[in-house]
Amino acid sequence: MKLRPKFVSYMLLVASVPLVLAMSVALWQSSNQTHALAIDIVQGYLEAGANDLSGYFSARKSEISAYAHSPLIKSMDFQSIRPLLIDELTRHGGTYEKFILGTADGNFFNTAGGNPSLGGLRTFDDTDPAAIPKTIIKRDYWKITVGDNPQSQQRVYVSNPMISYTTGAKQIVVAASIHSDDNGIVGMIGGALPWSNFEKQIQAIFDDIIKHRNWDSRFFLITANGIYWYHWDPSYVVNLVKDDQDQPLLNEIGEKVTSVRRITEEPVAELAAAGRRMIAGKRGHALFTDPQSGEENYLIYAPVEAANYSVGLVVPKKQMIAPVTELQSMFAVILGLALLMVVPVSWLLSKKVTGPITTLSNAVKAIRDGNSKKNIIADGDDEVAELTDTFNTMVNSITAREVSLKESEERFSLAMQGANDGLWDWKLDSNEIFFSPRWLSMLGYTESELENRPDTWRKLVHPLDLEELSPLLEDFISGRRDRYEVEFRMRHKDGHWVDILSRAFAVRNKANEATRLVGTHADISERRRTEKEIKELNEKLEERVRQRTIDLEHAIQNQLESEIRQRTILESVVDSLITIDERGIIESANPATETMFGYSIDEMLGNNVSMLMPEPYHSEHDGYLKQYLENGKTYALGIARELVARRRDNSTFPIELSVSEMSIGDEKKFTGLIKDISDRKHAENELLKESQALTRLNEVAADPATSFEKKIHQLLDLGLETFQLSMAIVSHIENDTYTIKHIKGTAETPLAGTTFRFRETYCVHTYAANSARAFENAGHSEICNHPCYQNFKLESYIGAPIIVDGERYGTLNFSSPEVHEQPFSTNELSLIQLLAQWIGNEMSRSRSEIVLSQFKTTLDQTMDCVFMFEPASLKFFYVNQGALEQVGYAENELMNMTPVDIKPEISEQAFRDMIDPLILGKQQSLGFETIHQHKNGTRIPVEIFLQYINPPGESPRFVAIVRDVSERREATRRLNLTIAEMAHRTKEITLLGELADLLYSCHNVSEAYEVVTRFMPMLLPELSGALYIVDDSGANLQSVGTWGAQPPDELVFAPEDCVAVRRGLPYESSKDESALFCRHLPEHRPERSFCMPLAAQGETFGLLHLQGKAVTAAESGQQNDIATTPRPEFSETIAKQVSMALASLRSREELQNRSIRDPLTGLFNRRYMEESFERELHRAARSESPAVSFMMIDIDHFKKINDTFGHDAGDMVLREVGHILSRKSRKYDIACRFGGEEFVLCLPGASREIAVKRATDISESVKRLNLHYEGRDMGVITISVGLSIYPELGETSADLMRKADQALYQAKQNGRDQVVIAEPNNGMSAVGAITLRR
Repeated sequence: MKLRPKFVSYMLLVASVPLVLAMSVALWQSSNQTHALAIDIVQGYLEAGANDLSGYFSARKSEISAYAHSPLIKSMDFQSIRPLLIDELTRHGGTYEKFILGTADGNFFNTAGGNPSLGGLRTFDDTDPAAIPKTIIKRDYWKITVGDNPQSQQRVYVSNPMISYTTGAKQIVVAASIHSDDNGIVGMIGGALPWSNFEKQIQAIFDDIIKHRNWDSRFFLITANGIYWYHWDPSYVVNLVKDDQDQPLLNEIGEKVTSVRRITEEPVAELAAAGRRMIAGKRGHALFTDPQSGEENYLIYAPVEAANYSVGLVVPKKQMIAPVTELQSMFAVILGLALLMVVPVSWLLSKKVTGPITTLSNAVKAIRDGNSKKNIIADGDDEVAELTDTFNTMVNSITAREVSLKESEERFSLAMQGANDGLWDWKLDSNEIFFSPRWLSMLGYTESELENRPDTWRKLVHPLDLEELSPLLEDFISGRRDRYEVEFRMRHKDGHWVDILSRAFAVRNKANEATRLVGTHADISERRRTEKEIKELNEKLEERVRQRTIDLEHAIQNQLESEIRQRTILESVVDSLITIDERGIIESANPATETMFGYSIDEMLGNNVSMLMPEPYHSEHDGYLKQYLENGKTYALGIARELVARRRDNSTFPIELSVSEMSIGDEKKFTGLIKDISDRKHAENELLKESQALTRLNEVAADPATSFEKKIHQLLDLGLETFQLSMAIVSHIENDTYTIKHIKGTAETPLAGTTFRFRETYCVHTYAANSARAFENAGHSEICNHPCYQNFKLESYIGAPIIVDGERYGTLNFSSPEVHEQPFSTNELSLIQLLAQWIGNEMSRSRSEIVLSQFKTTLDQTMDCVFMFEPASLKFFYVNQGALEQVGYAENELMNMTPVDIKPEISEQAFRDMIDPLILGKQQSLGFETIHQHKNGTRIPVEIFLQYINPPGESPRFVAIVRDVSERREATRRLNLTIAEMAHRTKEITLLGELADLLYSCHNVSEAYEVVTRFMPMLLPELSGALYIVDDSGANLQSVGTWGAQPPDELVFAPEDCVAVRRGLPYESSKDESALFCRHLPEHRPERSFCMPLAAQGETFGLLHLQGKAVTAAESGQQNDIATTPRPEFSETIAKQVSMALASLRSREELQNRSIRDPLTGLFNRRYMEESFERELHRAARSESPAVSFMMIDIDHFKKINDTFGHDAGDMVLREVGHILSRKSRKYDIACRFGGEEFVLCLPGASREIAVKRATDISESVKRLNLHYEGRDMGVITISVGLSIYPELGETSADLMRKADQALYQAKQNGRDQVVIAEPNNGMSAVGAITLRR
């Protein structure tokens, strides 16, 4: 062979062997990595599903544990517990099939029924009183929580799935041990979860896993003892063993027999070994061969930690290694191409080619080592150089595509997983269409039931919607519409219509012709139903708002009118208004201040207000003001005080001062309202003088030992002293003759019996007015020419007519030659009128005494109870025999007594007030009921008919006819009590109904607190109280509302301070020192104190506290004997109503939070973000500064965190980042978890600069996290941030999200740990790890 062929052969051999070897090594490493990655991906999906199941069981365990701690459950009284458990079944809406209450000896009750003869215990025949009780001692949940729990530990356990004793249905029981107060186990409480619900969850998880891969995979679940409870082959799962008649077989004690199959008993050794690892709670995978098909399969498994279950996914090996097969094919093609290129090159080149070939071989080795970014430097321009350039291009292209493809697949996978939408892909050029499994299942179909044709979609769309939809789709395809987002109806497999939201984007060629449409379908049926309900609620709300608007308009009109009146009053107020600052300097004063103090406003402004005060106020004022500003202690704010003020002329006068405080910015201002009360003080002095005079009048009139003549002279002395005059006269006037009957005065005064012409006395004016008249300065009045003034020079006069038996007798008058200092007041005119009236009454009484004596003889003979007494002294002067027998006194004893002495419930003054209308002639007679007291103390209810008799010429008297009405009064009393009781209870029920209606109408618990605080004084007017709610920490009860005259002092206290909270039952404290006493009450114990815990689902969340004393009818003003202190049972009813309403509101708020919150981080979820983002954009569009910033955040290398430290550590990182976003967010910012390790932050009103600063701040805060997991340092955590700004980068949320996502991708491409801002025209600006650039 010639040298050249040999050389070519040698070159071919030398070039081929290294190339094949390098490619083989690279293929082996890539295959292993791809294989491991495929397993890790499936493992991740399976573990996510297992975590969802674990979360479901964790929630159930928390609920059952709460029941086990309930005092009511601890009582083990099933008859009392059963109503609560029935309510809980309803509230949970099908989550539980039934509740089970197991005893310490293994018997049990449940909510599905029971044997009434045995108190509700479940038996094998609940209709037979002698039936054998069923037992649960063999059930694992009883063994774990009770039977095998010697240390009395608090255990909560999820049972292995089982067959129900009672129903024969599959179920799972979540159970918790019940402990007594001394920590002894008294039983267990369990909730049975229907297997059908759990099976749906398992199927949903499986569906979610397989939608990511088009695999022929199979799913199963085993228990802690390896029994199959879910399997693709029904023969593997637990089933009832049935007889020839298809009836369940029973064992020796009547239990249903089941058949089981365990994974550890599998004939395949690898499968049995994997089953043992699953039972041990491990996660991992195993490869085994199916003995029937001979096909190799992978088993991927993960534990459900909260329930001690394990789930497994079986995937054919050929499907798992399909990516590896594809990779091997690709490497074979590359190797073949490379060898083909080596042959002609080796034939043409010699030594020159050896160098580039060696370089190329080294590059291939680098590829084998995983360094796909290393390029080869080409030398020359021959074929080897071209091959080198081609190889470099290929390597760069593969590297870029691998990175892009990996990130795109990750985002797409997370997005589709979070959205739960169906996907469709329509290739317009070939008219091929693809419908994803979720798209089909949304309509009830499987992949084999519908053809992948566009006509399939059109046939399922509602005809009416198709008419509107077709033009929209054509416009979108043609390019006349740049967005496709429509809602329409599609027919479900079972016939009903499903509301669909369809979105799509178009792939267009260079001619802008659509070649492909890719879109999603979302089931919005639930949203449509919600929108309909919201619409109906809105209509009702709008009607209420309309009515409320009308009411508010009226209220506003009234308020405006009131403000106008107030403004008018302030402008014309006669009181002084002064405003001072914190130093006491006068800043403003009204015109009335000038008039009151004598200073001009200019003189007062800028000076200390103490200039208007006399000592000691002048010196002390600034000290008081300083003390208030330092410690808030005040003696003047908010109250009216009487003080003394100083005028400019240094004269003082009494004032009433009211001071109020206001804040203007950081400064305090004080406004004083000053009233000159000189006139009021004068009036008070006059009232005091009149009161003293009336007291003396009463003393004179009530003295039985004083004669009438002497009383007249005492009253004349009283008048002279009171009126400050020198002469007093009692006159008798007949025709024109004025005769002095009684007179007091100086030595120059006329004597009694002196007569004058009536017309020449001032009393002619008194008679003309027929009431009291007075003149304080006659010489300077209209009577200056009167004969009395001309003859006697009497300057002052006050007089009143004396009326005897209804006719004018004369006058009582007082006069003086001296001018009276002040005009006679109305009180003085009333006083002389009263004095004249008393004199007239006394005269009438003396006339009546004669008539009374005539009646006495007649009345002595009657058998009725007759009492006669004098109007003045009230002493009896006659009683008949019936009266003596009724009260048991002797006649001589009664003659020294008055009606008040035998009426224990009526005081003398009250009795006189009662009979005054008779004396004054305002009433003819008086009938009333009262109590007479017998001499021996017996109280006798009587009916009295009282008449005032004043015959002409005789002394007035009272005649009382008295009848014993004991029996009638008792019957009436009982009737009134019944009526009052019914009215009181009706009012309570009405108010309680209004309270319940308002509570269930409240939007949130804060509104409910206000309703309770407003209603409690109406429901329990005599009691004070407070509503307490357990705070977020659970360590304190905090007041959210108080009411009553004396609300509780303690507004925050620990739950253990309240006996009711500790017991879980209402508790009434009393003053009994031996009784338990709530420590949150004051040391001076109230007479009665009610504490009623508010609880839901066995957990106490609040307290209703009431305190006060029992109030009787007499104290409260009631007309019956009903005490207004509420019955304890009524208070408990209120507490129960409040508890149920608040629990409902709390549950509703919790559900609402769950629907919009991410459970791991507490941030908003994606659904809430999408709705809120659109709302913020609409709001920004209407504002003057429409800036809105949108931030997408991704935790760098998050998968590495999960792989290195585990998913729990990854969850910890997610929570910490979520906490930082919460702390760094304003109250109107929207922070949410977008999905996986991605977060979103919407910043309304934030400009570009603010958004950049905020993003940088958040990034630095994340870097400062110092996290450790299980003692290992997790290193520095970093984030990448993409920013987009409205309206610079788009008008819609989709535009802004897309731009922010592109910026985030750029941040990842740039090396992570930085902030990138999207710019117009697809530009990017980076902040952080690289310098800001355009």
